[in-house]
Amino acid sequence: MRSYRKRLKWSQKAVAEASGCSETYLSRIENGLARPRNKELLERFVDALQLKPAERRGLLNAASQSQRVIRLKANLTPRAFTLIHRLVGIIETATDDGLSHIEDLFPEEPGEN
Repeated sequence: MRSYRKRLKWSQKAVAEASGCSETYLSRIENGLARPRNKELLERFVDALQLKPAERRGLLNAASQSQRVIRLKANLTPRAFTLIHRLVGIIETATDDGLSHIEDLFPEEPGEN
């Protein structure tokens, strides 16, 4: 949602007001700390963000999937943590083509494909 909001050059406050939720709640959603409470609220976000049909479907699909938590080892080095953080940022903003290039860097896991 954040990338769509930024494309419009809207603040969280503007999207929150247009969709009828609090700015804090929208921030929690954008940061992966909360999910839209119901489909009606999600539809209001989609309308406020003026999404194209394909973008709308993508966002609705993404919101319907469960969020996953990655548990990291306690002894992870700062360098490894930084690399993971950077990789997540890249993945969050990557196009489908970009994701394909990232996938090519990793061997398939047993049971995939």
